[in-house]
Amino acid sequence: FRLVQLSDAAGMALFVVTGVNVALSAGADSFAAIIVGVISGIGGGIIRDILANEIPKVFVRGHYRATGAFVGAALYVFLLGTSVSRVLAATLAVALIFGFRAFAIFYKWDVPTVKITDDTSQK
Repeated sequence: FRLVQLSDAAGMALFVVTGVNVALSAGADSFAAIIVGVISGIGGGIIRDILANEIPKVFVRGHYRATGAFVGAALYVFLLGTSVSRVLAATLAVALIFGFRAFAIFYKWDVPTVKITDDTSQK
């Protein structure tokens, strides 16, 4: 099961960097490119879950998916603004996104969530 999750993390990392590249080459500003990268990265998992007739995991569980994608996309955009080569910037961003997600998988890091209950049944 972890192999599937790690493969998903690797794919997400690659899609984030690709999404940022596409947005920047289309003329988007840095923040818009980061958002497009995040949407590209987590969008694949959402589509996969919908096709599997499941509620997308990014909406249900408190796993760190979008957070790692956002930080990695921001790092990539930042590094592109420096003298670092594009390949090195992409490699570092992919490694950060994958590493963040892998740590979240192995150490079961979860975003704090709130459980909402229906108080009308208690009256």
